[in-house]
Amino acid sequence: MTTPLHTHTPNPVLAPIMSVARALHQHAYGRVALIIAACMLPFSLARLALYLIYREDFQGIGFIEVLSAFVVGLRFDLSVAIIGIFLPLLMMLLPFRWSHHIYWQRFWGWLIYVVLMLLALMLAADTIYFGVVHRHVGSEIGAMSSDIAPMLALAFGQYGFILLLFAAGAAFGALLWRRLVHPVPAAPQRAWPRLLGIVAILLLFVVIGRGGWTGKPISVGDAFFSNSVAQGYLSLNCAFAVTHALNENAPLLRDF
Repeated sequence: MTTPLHTHTPNPVLAPIMSVARALHQHAYGRVALIIAACMLPFSLARLALYLIYREDFQGIGFIEVLSAFVVGLRFDLSVAIIGIFLPLLMMLLPFRWSHHIYWQRFWGWLIYVVLMLLALMLAADTIYFGVVHRHVGSEIGAMSSDIAPMLALAFGQYGFILLLFAAGAAFGALLWRRLVHPVPAAPQRAWPRLLGIVAILLLFVVIGRGGWTGKPISVGDAFFSNSVAQGYLSLNCAFAVTHALNENAPLLRDF
């Protein structure tokens, strides 16, 4: 009597996604797209955590407003993420044989992960901070930066367990990141099409970083696109608010 063989049925939802991801991963431009998509994940998770943990702060907005905040928030997420990682991404796209060496590719790939973890740490800290003041970190970051030593002592003293969880999550994320950046796509046969592609991608990054092709660059005020302050806070992210606050607080250089 023979035992029936049990065949594994692929998930109808995950299987196509994984197939597309594998196809993109084998192409240089596709890998860049996957890296950018991976960098968006911490922002979306932080926004979801903010909404779920502090439901009382967002109870005045409905499902459509929440969904709109998540969609609009991608504009701020992409802007601050691209500003942080555009140079390593361009370095990974260089068409020369030496730039496709495994150490060159891994260096820039892991540098992106370090930047991503710094952004994720800011988002995690802001989630705690939001529970105290019911808004994101803003212009007060300038005063905080001058008292960095006491703040670090406070963080390790009161939030040591949370930092430990973050470190464990970063270590697990590194294992997944390794699968993303370690396989190196083949170098192109001709350099000039890739160089033209890099120029086009650089222009695209400029548009994404400034939040649009025309008009003023994106700012914190653009998050409050409706009459709801809560929706504005849900759209915004801490990393974007902090980088713009530091830029505004930077002293002007004058020549005399």
